[in-house]
Amino acid sequence: MADTYFIIHNGDGDTNVDVLTREELTKRLNEEYYGDVGFLREITEKDTNYWGDALLIIKGEIIIPKPVKVIEEYEL
Repeated sequence: MADTYFIIHNGDGDTNVDVLTREELTKRLNEEYYGDVGFLREITEKDTNYWGDALLIIKGEIIIPKPVKVIEEYEL
């Protein structure tokens, strides 16, 4: 299974999320699709509205919760 990357991109007051493969992300970074990404080492603000034109890259996978049986249930 290919690596999955979640790209959180902030620009012009809008925040967008893209889900890309390693190959797609590499192509975009090499083409400077998101501009200069050197600032990623210096992010200190958690609120993306203060990032300016910026992005955050998270490597991960989508996990779908599975239902489980309820062993005990309370009623009032």
